[in-house]
Order: sequence, then structure tokens, then C-alpha cells
Amino acid sequence: MEGPGQDKNHSARKLKVPKTNETKEERLQSIKWSNATKKEEWSNLDNDLDTIQESSLSGPIEKKIQAMTTITYSSDRFGEEEKCHLKPHIVHIGRRQKDIKDLGKELKDLKKRDKQAGPIERNALRELRVIVRSKLKTLR
Repeated sequence: MEGPGQDKNHSARKLKVPKTNETKEERLQSIKWSNATKKEEWSNLDNDLDTIQESSLSGPIEKKIQAMTTITYSSDRFGEEEKCHLKPHIVHIGRRQKDIKDLGKELKDLKKRDKQAGPIERNALRELRVIVRSKLKTLR
């Protein structure tokens, strides 16, 4: 936790942002702002907002901020930004994980075949299972 800074009046602990009770329905739609390189559009917007502010706004700063927000969002100069729909994240299994999975299946199959096999085959299948287990241990 940070302590007070150089001045006793400027402690980082005192900088708190009040929580708002906005729901998603109450939030305003995002504006599709113009590119920063289009200087003419931005200067036109700035001039228009200055004219409106000088002619119609007077009083406390909270009133001016609320009015500027309303004016900016109500102008259809740039339009609304479309919500982007994200593609679902695809998980790719790595080579090592795939090999571990395949060896596990192979062990399972060998075990099933061992139960159904005769006595001569069982010895060979058990040796194969030992080999597959050792490969699996090295991969894990």
C-alpha cells in the first residue's frame, strides 16, 4: 500500500473513483469516431461544438459536461460503432499432448487384447505394453 506522497494533502489513498450504478442498457452506444488524420472533420466538429456551447450553455460545469455529452452523442456526424463479434477461441493440441493421448489409447487397446489373447500372445502383448509405458513416461 502506498503511503502519502511529498505533500500530506496528496496521498494516493484519497484518489477514489465513485462507482456508478449504470447497467448495460443505460450505457450510450459507442461513437464511430473519424480517423485522427482527417483534420477537417475534427475542426468542423470542434467549431460546431464551440458555437453550441457559447450560445446555449451557461452555469455550473456539471451542466456543461452533461449538455456536451448529450450534444455529442445526439449528433449523427460519425454514426454508431458496430459491436464486433469475437470468434470462439480454438484450442490446438500440441504434438506432445497428442502423442500422450495416442499412447494412452494404444495402452488401453493392448490391455483389451491381452484379456482376449491366448497365453503365447499375452507375453508379447505385455512386452509391448512395457515399451508403450516407457514411451509414455518419457513424454510426460
